[in-house]
Amino acid sequence: MGLNIGTALFLVKTDSINQYKKHSADNQCSILMIGRQWMSTDKKDFKELSKYNSSLRPESLESGVFAENFLRDLGATSVNSLDSSDFESAEIIHNLNEAFEGSKIEKFKGAYDIVLDYGTSEHVFQPAQSIAISISLLKLGGVYNCTLPISGWLEHGMYQFS
Repeated sequence: MGLNIGTALFLVKTDSINQYKKHSADNQCSILMIGRQWMSTDKKDFKELSKYNSSLRPESLESGVFAENFLRDLGATSVNSLDSSDFESAEIIHNLNEAFEGSKIEKFKGAYDIVLDYGTSEHVFQPAQSIAISISLLKLGGVYNCTLPISGWLEHGMYQFS
């Protein structure tokens, strides 16, 4: 799971985090990553991305580092992650195959401005439930940003989306 040049360019070019902040009452933007995302970018990508956003730091785009610093460089005021285990030190642990209502994470309902699902839901047996949980974690007017593999990613995850 990670942010590659395509997803990074999307976030940088659309300036979606700052656009969200600009239209929010408190000028804040809290982000939840479904699965703790890492960067899959390199130095040449920094050159391309920094053309669109001068706040980016090279160390935020190093391949293999987690994406929190990149998202903060883009304007996020808080960044958390949800995963099925604490293997990658996610702050919220929940199996996305399990019901959300009545679970220990229900307290996060409506807590986030943006939820990023960049390559997680295809690994869940019940992707519709995974997406429904992600949407329930959004504040009213929040944004669910999802990029899942489609045709051609053989043997990646359990599902192909198109």
